[in-house]
Amino acid sequence: MYILFTYTVQLLIQIFRTSMYMDGKDTELAQTEEFVAAQTSYYGVSADSPSAVLPPELLSIIFMFAKQDKRVPHKVPFEVTLSHVCRYWRAIAFITPTLWTRIDVYSRHSAESFHHYLERSSQKPLDVFIDIFRADKRTPNTANPLHAYESIVDGLLLHLHRIRHFSLLCYHQTTAVYWQSKFKQQYAPILMSLSVEYGTIVGSQTPVFGNLATIFEEGLPQLTYWETDTPNILPPPQQLRHLSTLYLHGLDPKLSVDHDAFIDTFSSMPALVNLSLRSSVGYASWPPSPHSRFALNNLKSLCLIEGGSLATRMLLAMSAPNLETLRLECSFDNFQTHLFGTAQMNVNNRPKFPRLKYLTLFMNDFTTSSEFAKVFPTITHLHYFYPNFREATALIQTLLPQRWSSLKTLVFSAFREKDAVHLNAALLRILGQRLHNNPLKTILIDKDHMRWLTQVVPLDGAKLSRLVKVDLLTANNYDEYWWNVFESGQRRL
Repeated sequence: MYILFTYTVQLLIQIFRTSMYMDGKDTELAQTEEFVAAQTSYYGVSADSPSAVLPPELLSIIFMFAKQDKRVPHKVPFEVTLSHVCRYWRAIAFITPTLWTRIDVYSRHSAESFHHYLERSSQKPLDVFIDIFRADKRTPNTANPLHAYESIVDGLLLHLHRIRHFSLLCYHQTTAVYWQSKFKQQYAPILMSLSVEYGTIVGSQTPVFGNLATIFEEGLPQLTYWETDTPNILPPPQQLRHLSTLYLHGLDPKLSVDHDAFIDTFSSMPALVNLSLRSSVGYASWPPSPHSRFALNNLKSLCLIEGGSLATRMLLAMSAPNLETLRLECSFDNFQTHLFGTAQMNVNNRPKFPRLKYLTLFMNDFTTSSEFAKVFPTITHLHYFYPNFREATALIQTLLPQRWSSLKTLVFSAFREKDAVHLNAALLRILGQRLHNNPLKTILIDKDHMRWLTQVVPLDGAKLSRLVKVDLLTANNYDEYWWNVFESGQRRL
């Protein structure tokens, strides 16, 4: 890092000197160099150092541009490394507030650095990431989880007015609840994203709050992103009017969250674009009946995880005319009786979700796959996760030319390479069937299958390539929201 920084500084020095001479400012240049010499002597940096001739303002800007967005947990942060190079860099780093606006907490030992960051960041907006998963796992669940973090909590509340992003990752559910209890009657004027996750298995312990509890009762006027594993702890509905992304995870039968509360919550989110719901198996208390109705008119991306009952009830109850992508990571056992063929999935002989393009199915067989073509006929991109190709006949039936007439791209990922022989044979059949009637344009596969296709069975790969474009699945050629969030590694916050 230092070598790269040195070359950058040397280039800037040349630009700095050239601009001075071109403007006829030899005297100013000499004065500047005298000033820098004095400053570097005072701060203990060598006058021969490339950074010695740079004004503090320019060095500060270089520091800000050199700082990386991503941070490796439990490693010395970039800004701390800078401050240990020399006294001059240390002084400049300390008076550059934007270097200290991201605060990471990993244990109670982070308290001292936490307060240093609060001081050095001046009054700049803060991004606070608390990852105490490992420390919390070593703590008994019966202990007060805030006892070791009182100093951090106090500082957090004092500076809540300038926190822009807040994320908490812990192990115990009780820890997540205790931290949020401090936010009950708080006002966070610039908080844009709020994330609370814990690591124990959903439903494995009795929830601390059986009923709904509220946080940030005084206001969250800028909140657009909210992710939580504690769905019974909510901001007041009126504070969610600007929310565009919601991960409502941890839904469980033990939580006494009633239907009316959910309807009020969703009705208060007119700007909601991305929604992920995750429930435990057997969670079927909401919506209470397929006749429930609510509208999410701006929703474009929907992900339903684990509870099949919740998935079918949600799809039947909601109206989302602009839905573009649907990810079903759940059991399909009750889809046959509760979803397929129901009148609610068609409105005036039109599909319920007329703009749906991306469909992702987590299934290890294709026995019910063809039924999805009836309820989601507008699909252009069909993605199978963890498929089992030993029953490839069902896949061939699913992709007959008369089904999914708009389908252009097939995507396969996370399957065993030994099943690829069956996949290739099925694909050749499918491509032949659709060659002159609704032909496919692209097949996207993961890197393991691509390697297998090119190195083990290159003849099969060549046959497929003559009929369709076969490409590696990447974020550049697959613009599906959930895959890019969960698998491609894009930041949520």
